[in-house]
Amino acid sequence: MQRRARYALLGGMWAFFFALFDFPEIALLLGALAIYWGGSSLRAKSRRPGQGEAAPKATPSPGPRDSRPAGRRSRPR
Repeated sequence: MQRRARYALLGGMWAFFFALFDFPEIALLLGALAIYWGGSSLRAKSRRPGQGEAAPKATPSPGPRDSRPAGRRSRPR
């Protein structure tokens, strides 16, 4: 989303300069691309934090549960 917005800004800026220096074909091409990229960046949905990152590593399972209360469990030596 940010990349498209940055491309839209740069494309529009260069289109303006090419229009000033009488290169209408290039200015129209860059202007059209800037409008397209700007619209697509505005329509894009933002990702939630953590999306796109690697999946977290699996933690080992705690093993079988002991049915006795916590104070009465045998402790490993």
